[in-house]
Amino acid sequence: MTNILRTSLTGFKDKAAIKRFVIRYNLWLIILGMSIVSTVLSKGVFISPDNLFNLLLQNSIIGVLALGQFLVILTAGIDLSVGSILAASALLCAWFLAKGYGILLSILVCFGLGASLGLMNGLMISKGKIPPFIATLGMMGIARSLARQINHGSPIWAIPENFLIFGRESVGPVPVAVILWGIVFFFTLFLVERTRYGRYIYAVGANENAARISGVKIDRTKLLVYSLAGLFCAIGAMIFIARTKYAPPTAGMWYNLDSIAAVVIGGTSLFGGIGSTTNTFLGVIVVGILTNLMNILNVHIFVQKAIIGLVLIVAVYSNIKIRAR
Repeated sequence: MTNILRTSLTGFKDKAAIKRFVIRYNLWLIILGMSIVSTVLSKGVFISPDNLFNLLLQNSIIGVLALGQFLVILTAGIDLSVGSILAASALLCAWFLAKGYGILLSILVCFGLGASLGLMNGLMISKGKIPPFIATLGMMGIARSLARQINHGSPIWAIPENFLIFGRESVGPVPVAVILWGIVFFFTLFLVERTRYGRYIYAVGANENAARISGVKIDRTKLLVYSLAGLFCAIGAMIFIARTKYAPPTAGMWYNLDSIAAVVIGGTSLFGGIGSTTNTFLGVIVVGILTNLMNILNVHIFVQKAIIGLVLIVAVYSNIKIRAR
């Protein structure tokens, strides 16, 4: 924080320095501005610790999904199936829970299905050479159909009380769901910044042909990121069930938009090769505060999604303009 203030005080001597400051800390400035507006409109309620932890809890599912989407977009891909994979994983997990198979087995089959559907995306894209948009669009329909078939189109309500720890309990002031989001965040951060696969992911997104010539296993890298995206959907499904205490086939209908918006607002390039885990987290916070602000202003849910879609378009346009410079 001291460095930021020092930069702001000494760097405002010329317009170029101001521009660099704004570009570097734009997400922090956006969050600060939106927080001030929300605090004023809510008469101070927004900035209370309970509300801030509640804000993190409300966005924990999108936060987990956005990290998987971030890995995919880093490779210049896209995953339109995250909401459907979450729904299928949630229904299967809830079905096992309702049949009395126990929490551990239910979670394992949930994770297994999510990772398997993600792996199928990766196989279609890497081995089948199907464009990511088409492959994941097809998987969106397949996974949603699977979600409806598991319980014949009906929601599953028989969720045991001890499973709710993942969505409704806290460790001290921190909700368990936020802790799970944090675990996924630090795993992703370690993967992209401290492992060779992280370097491979950036290389594939920046220039796939150059990466192939350099010896990067392109197919293996894509299989990894899409499998992880599917696994993260399953983790999101576990949190979803624990928060809502039921699993409907319609779960995750808006999650595709929200996860992509968070990643792009966080500065990750849709062309691949540019982005950071931390900025993806900040992108989720921006979307979360924006939604919170619209709720304070009593904006209808459908209008909210239109606004988020508009913000996504503006973010992509800005991304393209910056890339063109």
